[in-house]
Amino acid sequence: MRSLQSLKEELRVLEQHFPKRLNAPFSIINATVDDITSTYRDSINQRSISICCKILEVPNKCLWYTESDNSDDVQEQLTLVFDELNSNSSNETRSVTLQLESIIERLNTFFNASNLLLPSHLITNSTNRIEPEDSGVDQEEEDDDDDETEQHQNHDHDQCSLDDDEKLPQTEQLVEDVDGISLENWQLLQSLKYKRINEAAQRNHEKIYSNNNNNNHSNSNTSARKESASSSSSSVLTSSVQATDRLMKELREIFRSQAYKKGDFTIELVDESLYEWNVKLFHVDKDSKLYVDLEEMKTSEKNLDKLDHILLSFTFNDNYPFAPPFVRVIRPIITGGHVYSGAICMELLTRQGWSSAYSVESLLFQIVATLCKAGARIDFNSLNETFSLQRAQQAFRHITSVHEKSGWYTAPKADG
Repeated sequence: MRSLQSLKEELRVLEQHFPKRLNAPFSIINATVDDITSTYRDSINQRSISICCKILEVPNKCLWYTESDNSDDVQEQLTLVFDELNSNSSNETRSVTLQLESIIERLNTFFNASNLLLPSHLITNSTNRIEPEDSGVDQEEEDDDDDETEQHQNHDHDQCSLDDDEKLPQTEQLVEDVDGISLENWQLLQSLKYKRINEAAQRNHEKIYSNNNNNNHSNSNTSARKESASSSSSSVLTSSVQATDRLMKELREIFRSQAYKKGDFTIELVDESLYEWNVKLFHVDKDSKLYVDLEEMKTSEKNLDKLDHILLSFTFNDNYPFAPPFVRVIRPIITGGHVYSGAICMELLTRQGWSSAYSVESLLFQIVATLCKAGARIDFNSLNETFSLQRAQQAFRHITSVHEKSGWYTAPKADG
């Protein structure tokens, strides 16, 4: 089999020929012995199509997939070629480059594009790198020596084989985003996806193990009760998967939004959890008193932590999007604006007022509008303090209890 070093060399050459460039027909965004992230540019619709690969076994066993939101016809083409590559064991003898070539050829045919082709010497070298299996140590050492020699030879050959119009100017702009998402946030979404897959596999393993134990230590009546409990557990599990998928989609759309890109707000996942977000709010309505306070806070001598934003917490549960997130203010201490001990008094944040059609971004905008319109102010005497989670939860329970009895006030249309 090819050595690990040989795979590294293949990926290096691919990165050299398809560097990260803005609006390039094809770019390798990131390539390691574990993962490959690349983009194919749809010249018709001016959109980037992600082509991703998880290398399951060195050097050729790959799992191909896409992370971009593609049109149905494009997705159909990708599904066909990915299924062919992922399910055909004979592809394990084909190099990563050859597998990638088949994907590019399928997209070229679909978009009637002929300007994107892998250089012939790249394919030839990749084919020649497939060596017979040998478990001897001497062969491994020989492979490494050959790889080092080939690396120098290929480097010279690569430099000479590019046509003049293929050569890239040194000032070429590097890729800043993938499918409208910054490279940093794209990589975050990738890591979340792998984490989700691993967690789902672990839960499935635990469920199977639990069921086996139940079958070995249960009589018929007990078994029926266990089956009912298992069914309930399965229902929760399905809901969790649904919540995770929805949150992944929400996060992806936020990373694409203009308000996020302009810096109106930022999002940080607490402990890399998809279910707990810290949202930093930097901009509010300029005609509001909250805006005046926010600007004053930035230059206040009392602001020891140099706080320049309002920090909100969004916590989601397994029933999202059919249940609202719990939203609270962490800091600074805010008075008025329907904020009570950090809890936000809005019918929208209760089960009665919530709708699964709301997105996180639209909810955020509604909260900001409510804070501004209801006269929220920053307490400068408590500028370096925070609202605790426990106090916010207690306040929210009290708020909802009161309004369940007395109802919610609906402002006149004249008030917005």
